[in-house]
Amino acid sequence: MAVIHRQLNSSQNRRILSTFIESDHFQTEMRSVNQESDAITMTEDDETSLLNSEKEVVVLNHPKLNKKINFTSQHQYRRRKLGCPCPAIAILANHSYITPKNAEDPIPFYQLIYGLVYCFNISFLNAIFLTFTANILCGNGWSTSMAKLGAHNKIEHDGSLTRYDSDKGDSLNPSPERIFNFLQSASKPNDRLTLKDFARQRILVEMETETTRSMTRRGILTTLGEYGLVMSVFGKKTSMIKGDEEMGITAEWFKTIYLDEKLPSDYSPPDQPVTVFKVFRLGKSLHKMMKNTQSLI
Repeated sequence: MAVIHRQLNSSQNRRILSTFIESDHFQTEMRSVNQESDAITMTEDDETSLLNSEKEVVVLNHPKLNKKINFTSQHQYRRRKLGCPCPAIAILANHSYITPKNAEDPIPFYQLIYGLVYCFNISFLNAIFLTFTANILCGNGWSTSMAKLGAHNKIEHDGSLTRYDSDKGDSLNPSPERIFNFLQSASKPNDRLTLKDFARQRILVEMETETTRSMTRRGILTTLGEYGLVMSVFGKKTSMIKGDEEMGITAEWFKTIYLDEKLPSDYSPPDQPVTVFKVFRLGKSLHKMMKNTQSLI
């Protein structure tokens, strides 16, 4: 990962990243990541043969590469229950974008930045911000680990839609019961979940948490940021005219992302890089909807 490390010391972040993606270094780094995760880099002939076989293949169009990425050959899904409170980071581990050997194994900062940019099309500056926020709160500044990310009230927080509070159960792994309860409470449980549905459920979950202990300010802000990020990466609007309240994801995608901690089979990264501003805007929209409790509950 030396190439990515060197990029972080340059002021021309975006241009260098684009050049790197199109260069021969990209294939070198991909082979390095695959070796670390016991994956095998396939030749074009191997990929063609696999595409013609009966094996399930997920082919995505990556906007930064402008070419197809074969997730079966390069980022095959392999469930690794390492106890991660963040679904996005768990997805990166399950698809070998980050390659910790166990929950205690350090995740270098450049590897996490790499995964956020290539898998979710997080903007380079946003990826740096998210990575070093996690590393400062849950690491030594340069790396973190799944175990450190699980420390209570840092990245992990009470009031999760998909995990129990730490005083009530497993706060690090998804709860099928909580996930299906949310799906059933949604306005259109068999269709899609809108930001309005997330707001309604957030109110109920926070009320549940408050019966035993108060949510911290950091926990509330982390929650808003998490769902702002999820909607920025996976959300779609039903209409370009309507506001953020109509931003949503399908129920099937929600189950795949949060229960299996897996990329949906028909997923492709956002066309535009996900910026800090977009995540903040959607988080703020969610917070405003939560304030209007009478119309939601």
